[in-house]
Amino acid sequence: MLRFPFWRRWLPSRSVSPHADPVASAYRELRPGLAARVRYLLDPVRPPRAPDPDPDVIDLAHDYPHLEIRTAPVTRSAEWHDRAGLPELREAVAEGLQRRHAMPWTADRVRIVPGGIAPLARFLDLFLDPGDAVVAFEPDCAEFASSVRARGGVVHGVPARIVDGEIHFDVEALIRAAREARLLLLSHPNTPSGATFAAEDVEQLLFWAEKFDLRIYLDDTFGDFHAGSNPAKLANLPRAAGRVTLGGCLGRSLGRPGLDCGWLAGSPGVIALAGAAQEVAGGSVSPSLQRAALSALKAFPDSLVHLQEELDERREYVLDRLRLCGLTPRPGRGGIFVLAELPESLDGKTLVDALRLGRRVRVANGRDFGTGKTETIRINVSGDERQLREGLTRLLEVTHELLHADRVGQIEPPDESRVDEDCVEPVASGRSDSVE
Repeated sequence: MLRFPFWRRWLPSRSVSPHADPVASAYRELRPGLAARVRYLLDPVRPPRAPDPDPDVIDLAHDYPHLEIRTAPVTRSAEWHDRAGLPELREAVAEGLQRRHAMPWTADRVRIVPGGIAPLARFLDLFLDPGDAVVAFEPDCAEFASSVRARGGVVHGVPARIVDGEIHFDVEALIRAAREARLLLLSHPNTPSGATFAAEDVEQLLFWAEKFDLRIYLDDTFGDFHAGSNPAKLANLPRAAGRVTLGGCLGRSLGRPGLDCGWLAGSPGVIALAGAAQEVAGGSVSPSLQRAALSALKAFPDSLVHLQEELDERREYVLDRLRLCGLTPRPGRGGIFVLAELPESLDGKTLVDALRLGRRVRVANGRDFGTGKTETIRINVSGDERQLREGLTRLLEVTHELLHADRVGQIEPPDESRVDEDCVEPVASGRSDSVE
């Protein structure tokens, strides 16, 4: 049985609990560990949806914002070979964390990892053993459940409801789910809905995480995409230090599907563990990709104010159209998505398939995000203006046909003129230049 005792000697401060030793726990039992890795290879983990390359398909399901950011070349760093990541890029990520969370953050607490689901995967590889339980809210990131199950873990879902753009949950349900769990996975704003936690609920989350000694992973990919004032953030609280690890994908944040670059941020002990695990497992981000991410990240803050205003206008437009379709939107206060509940007589898979096959429009099925028995769809509101308008028009036609299939020809379709379409503008901040 393989052991790596240098882990504990390397971190004498014990900032990471002994039972979370990443390598020793992975090989504590060879056969179960091997079985978990085989399940990981066989069980497909859904990667973030990139925009559909087919120009004839109107894609409202992808996971990336539609942004046009003017970038400039970045001077090559003499320290590009730093295994923790390009120093300038780690400083830029730390500056973003300071801006979003209103707290000091330094580059030595940031590590650059591959993008997509890699930040979450790195965190789970450090702290999740086969058979461990993880708490996640429903709905939330589709990658949470699939990544945990692929590593032999068990997901304890906590049903959440969205009211006035805020996520609310039953504290008793959270307590039941957390009793035997080791981790709590969150996204803020909530990925499928854009909703945010109320300040009192953030306090509750941290209280019960301390009570049951849960480590928290906070997906901060879309942390800059919020409406109105900056919502309450878990990492702001003094007691969160050492318990909360943040992660994000720069490709998704910046609307660059080909930018396979992400980051992890947390306590020095966790970042040291992540670095050592990366040395064992291999895999790093090329210097050219890191420089491309740095160029886009430096230009991003200049477009934030304009971007948030445009997203607010688009969100209101989409909400009106969804109501006209007979759906019930569950609007959030951030993010780039809108989640809408379907009537009881309408099945989510039926609607998604009818749009994709009959109208060549892609929307995301809410079941992918753990919406339970409630049938929902998710729409990306940040896409191309013309495609967004046309996609919603086709959605209106399909929902009308499905809801009134037994009365075709007897009723007229809804009047689209009820919706004010003059408020939609493209979400853009300039011309997109090549980055390299």
